[in-house]
Amino acid sequence: MEAGELASTLPLDPVEHKILESMQTEIEAIVNFSVSEAGEVDSQKILREFILLVPFDPNSQKRLTMEIARRKDSAQVVDFMKNVLETTYKAREKQ
Repeated sequence: MEAGELASTLPLDPVEHKILESMQTEIEAIVNFSVSEAGEVDSQKILREFILLVPFDPNSQKRLTMEIARRKDSAQVVDFMKNVLETTYKAREKQ
């Protein structure tokens, strides 16, 4: 999912669009910063940074860590995390 793609799937005002675009960019940076030179993804590090953007309870954090670890490369992690962002945003908008 490219930056800005999330915003096109949701009816957003310009401020929400900008916020979500910024969060997507931040997710990409978090993942890129958390990948070793050998291409290994540090799922704990990604989660620690991600929950600063989107808070989750401890059980959800454990599940997210396991899901991140299952991804084969950084591109899959980025796609997964952006999907989590979109799903979480939609769910919390309904509350």
